[in-house]
Amino acid sequence: MSLAISAGANVKVVQRMLGHKSAAMTLDTYADLFDDDLDSVAELINARSQQSAAAALRSVGPHSLIEACPFRAHGPVNPQVG
Repeated sequence: MSLAISAGANVKVVQRMLGHKSAAMTLDTYADLFDDDLDSVAELINARSQQSAAAALRSVGPHSLIEACPFRAHGPVNPQVG
């Protein structure tokens, strides 16, 4: 069942398959497998957050980001001035 949990199986399903009284019992029994999975989880979270950030940038567009910048001078930016 460690492989099922590691592959992403729902812990409640594994709990029922094994006849455990609680999902906590299942997780306590197979907790040792999670040490090996920490790097994989961190990589997945990082990849998802980068995808989410990229999608957010695509949805607002670069001009919206420039307009919202708190360090931007008031009014239009004129490269010929100053």
